[in-house]
Amino acid sequence: MAKHPDHAPEGRWFTVAERVEKDESSEDAVRKEIKDEIGLTAEEIFPLNWGSTYKWKGEEFKEMNFMAFVNSDKIILNKKNSKYKWFNIDKFIEKIEWNDNTTLLKKVLEKGINKEAYFDKKERGQ
Repeated sequence: MAKHPDHAPEGRWFTVAERVEKDESSEDAVRKEIKDEIGLTAEEIFPLNWGSTYKWKGEEFKEMNFMAFVNSDKIILNKKNSKYKWFNIDKFIEKIEWNDNTTLLKKVLEKGINKEAYFDKKERGQ
């Protein structure tokens, strides 16, 4: 997780996130942002078939969630982020700015780490 001073209240952390550009796949956007924001190469992108809609600065965003697998832990932060830290699932859930069901979040992440989907695409309407 990384700290972005403009987005995270003190003590909170965020995952890598950004908009998907026109004519760009979600997976390509994930790869690009991981490289741009923390300097890592995603070896594999696993869709969690889960997302949310939220408002930020008066604009509505639809967010899709993915699990990215990397082969290095040598982070190189870009200018957007001030710190980074690796967390286990329990600490991740404690630190992330999450206003939804954290029990469900834990189940989704535990499955995702094993490259298994908690939700199938049909169930989530994707």
